Amino acid sequence: MSALAWHPEKVLLATGWENGDIHVWFAGHREFASVHGPHKAPIVLLDFSEQGGRMVTADSMGLLTGWRCDGQYQFLTMFSHDLRDVLLHI
Repeated sequence: MSALAWHPEKVLLATGWENGDIHVWFAGHREFASVHGPHKAPIVLLDFSEQGGRMVTADSMGLLTGWRCDGQYQFLTMFSHDLRDVLLHI
């Protein structure tokens, strides 16, 4: 695991991995669910918005992705930008 973040209001944990995978776990489930995204490099940044309706991820190749989290715990890609520079804070 290379990054993780708790949702600010729900019992939900998002994790980023060295291979670019993103997985989420939420209360009432025994296993993590995969979030399909564009990352192929290690996730170095993963954070939720203040209310938790949005999430942002960045990888070591500079790919920044914004996500929308709906009420069904589905993460949908809102945007993806190839910045070609590693982000350390957001």
